[in-house]
Amino acid sequence: MKDKLIDIFVSVCFFAIGISLLLWAEKVTNTVSQIIGAVMILYGIFVSINYYRSSDKKVSDIIFAIILITGGIILVVKPNIVTELISIVIGAYVILASIIRLRFVLEVKENLNYNLGFGLSILGIVLGILCIVGKLLIPNIVLQFVGILLMIYAITNIINIVVLPNKTKTRK
Repeated sequence: MKDKLIDIFVSVCFFAIGISLLLWAEKVTNTVSQIIGAVMILYGIFVSINYYRSSDKKVSDIIFAIILITGGIILVVKPNIVTELISIVIGAYVILASIIRLRFVLEVKENLNYNLGFGLSILGIVLGILCIVGKLLIPNIVLQFVGILLMIYAITNIINIVVLPNKTKTRK
């Protein structure tokens, strides 16, 4: 039951992200990008301070700090880089999560809701592919498209979670 609640919570978060992307796509991604960039800069500074304080100076530590600071500056100055990658990352996650759910559905074929679970899992895979391909085909409205796909995925995933039996009961 705890696993189902966690999965439902994640799906509700995806639904909220989908709504945010649909309504304020550019603002959301720019803000997230700048926050991530600032965190990277701060962490890079922290790593470089530790490097200079440490008696065991590793070149890899200072290189890591430089990469963090440089990446952070790029994200703060040019936040639209995240916009270019977000649909690909989300699409990949949705595909992987749907494949895992499909594998589970195939394990519990005797369940009465097998066809529904199977169909929703396949729909999730298709939605993930559309997230990735959408970035390539329609670059101007990709984030709104990803937002809609995330909302559909969240709804279908919640239905799938409620309909399928608990994982622990079927794997004895």
